[in-house]
Amino acid sequence: MSDIIECNGKEACYNSTIRYSAQTTNFYDAIRCRGESSCEMATIRQDNYYTGCSGFKSCFAADFEGQAISCSGLQSCAEARIKASGDTVQTDRVSCTGKLSCTNIDEFDAANEAYLDGYFGAARSTIKANIVNIYGYKTLFLGTID
Repeated sequence: MSDIIECNGKEACYNSTIRYSAQTTNFYDAIRCRGESSCEMATIRQDNYYTGCSGFKSCFAADFEGQAISCSGLQSCAEARIKASGDTVQTDRVSCTGKLSCTNIDEFDAANEAYLDGYFGAARSTIKANIVNIYGYKTLFLGTID
């Protein structure tokens, strides 16, 4: 298995299933969805590694289970299902920093920490986490912390 899975083209890994459990020592060598709608509607499973969604709608409506998830693109993880888990407090984190990046999420379980920033970054979402950091303009507009 590859140490890095990159979905960079438009709809490159659209509606696919990605399972990641490589034996790498670099936490950030994992799944990268950088293209427009590159991992849209994908099922992504990763243990103890990182998934990055930085393209426009790159992980829109995706189904995540894993340790650390970063949503930095415009609408990158909107309408997704997010269930983060892991064995270290330092890396059990979901980060939503893009505009509208984590909007309209009914199941958003960040395990340890949710870092929410960006214009309407997690609007209309229900957030579950031990630590919730909220920054940015109307980041949690009409949202809920459970």
